[in-house]
Order: sequence, then structure tokens, then C-alpha cells
Amino acid sequence: LYPENTEAIALKKKIEAFKLCDDGFKACESGYYDYAIKKFDKALKLDKSKKLLYKIFYGKALVYYHKEEYDKAYKKINNAISIYPGSQEACLLKHYFLFLWQLL
Repeated sequence: LYPENTEAIALKKKIEAFKLCDDGFKACESGYYDYAIKKFDKALKLDKSKKLLYKIFYGKALVYYHKEEYDKAYKKINNAISIYPGSQEACLLKHYFLFLWQLL
């Protein structure tokens, strides 16, 4: 038996983190919002790369939006934008949230 090298272990964690994040998006799409948050949180424990952090914050923003927790949704989308300021997707969602708040 050979010990695994640290690069292989890190790669396995990164792959698992992205799978968990994808599971979070699927759970959100199916209406399982609390389960989605758990998946995003588990992914965050495994990897904190910029790309994954962006996806987690974006996903949590969607979850909180669907749960009608608009303050949390707005904070999470701002977190996503702080990672990738040029993200059209996140900026559009932020403006959508702002538009909805005006209607409430």
C-alpha cells in the first residue's frame, strides 16, 4: 500500500466539493431548500477556491430568495459579486432582487 500524495487528496476534495455544490443546485430546483443549504455548506468545508465560493454564494442566494429570506439572498449575491465583479449572471440577479424589493 502506498500513501496518497497530497495533490491527489486535494483534487479528490475539490471534485467532491463541486459535486456537493451541484447537488445543492439540484435540491434548490426541486424545492428542497434546507437540504440545498446543507450541501452548499458541506462543499464549503472541502474547498474554498474562488470558483466554488462563487457558486456556493450564488446558490445560497437562490435558496434564500425562494425561502423569501430576501436580506440573506441579497447578502449572498453580493458575496458572489465580490468574488467575480464582472459576473453578468450575479449582477442581473442582484438587480432582480432590488426590483422585487421595490414591489414589496
